[in-house]
Amino acid sequence: MQNESNRKLIEQINDSKKSEKLKSFENLFFNLIEIKRGYFSQFEIEFDTPQGIKKFSGNIAVDKLEVVIQHLKKSGKTEDEIRELLMDFNDKHNIFSQVRCFYVIVKLIDDQLVVMNGFNGEDRKSYYKLLINFTEFSHLRLVIMSMQFLDFESTRYLNNNSEFKAVLNELNLVLSPY
Repeated sequence: MQNESNRKLIEQINDSKKSEKLKSFENLFFNLIEIKRGYFSQFEIEFDTPQGIKKFSGNIAVDKLEVVIQHLKKSGKTEDEIRELLMDFNDKHNIFSQVRCFYVIVKLIDDQLVVMNGFNGEDRKSYYKLLINFTEFSHLRLVIMSMQFLDFESTRYLNNNSEFKAVLNELNLVLSPY
């Protein structure tokens, strides 16, 4: 009976530790989502139009960028030419920072929700889904666009993360839409 009692006490202690780690993780996770959301609301891109240079922000900026990429693809431009254009936009409007905000949260999930802390792949999958569902669709499209064309450490990490990509596929998000 004493051994059984000790075993149950150890289980309770381990459950308590896991619960505290989850609480700490969730606090940081949801704070980072809010920071990411605010940061994306400030995202702007300037386009040269027949009426002159126009500035677009947030969702509309991503929409315009997608139209440009689709036009370039239809015009027969190569992936390298599109990559060059996006790198030019990145240099002027910092697409990298938008992708990095998203990547930091994925990395947090991967680093904190590990077996050593009492978590598993299903836990990570659940939080990937939360992240995706709490991310504006246009921001998510910008991340996927960057994963397809740009070569940053953050995009390499996302592209090499099989669990994260499996969740994108499960949610019917195309990884190479352009």
